[in-house]
Amino acid sequence: MTNEEWAAGQRALLSEKVAQLTNGQKRKYAVRFLDSSLLFVPDRKKLEGAGLEAFRREAEGVVAALPDGAVDNKGEKAYLKVIAAYKRMLVKQHKIVANGHYMTVWMPLGIAMGLPFGVVFKNIALGLPIGMATGSAIAGFLNARAKSQGLIVPE
Repeated sequence: MTNEEWAAGQRALLSEKVAQLTNGQKRKYAVRFLDSSLLFVPDRKKLEGAGLEAFRREAEGVVAALPDGAVDNKGEKAYLKVIAAYKRMLVKQHKIVANGHYMTVWMPLGIAMGLPFGVVFKNIALGLPIGMATGSAIAGFLNARAKSQGLIVPE
């Protein structure tokens, strides 16, 4: 089965499950990211053999775990853990990230780095913006580099 045929089947299953979700649930469950990654990852990374099968199993597990309609809090938490593991796998094994990934990682780290500067200068209000600027500069650089290398999943 080709990547396109497999992705078409998974996207059809995904669209069936998504039909009953609200826009807020679609955003929360990262449906657009999941849909885009089904085609993007195998084509971009030229996956073959065991790597392709591992990716397909992981993606099929995420699509199968997607809640289709009203779900209790426990089921929602379980799915969010599954999608977080899927995103971690994409980052670790394939170096592929969602748009804004580096900002969510580096902004809090930048604030944490700026806080000691504020304490040293006895002005925490000065340290926080320094940290935010540092974190957003690093994130911007990493995001631009990933975009130029084609490692950001288009949404």
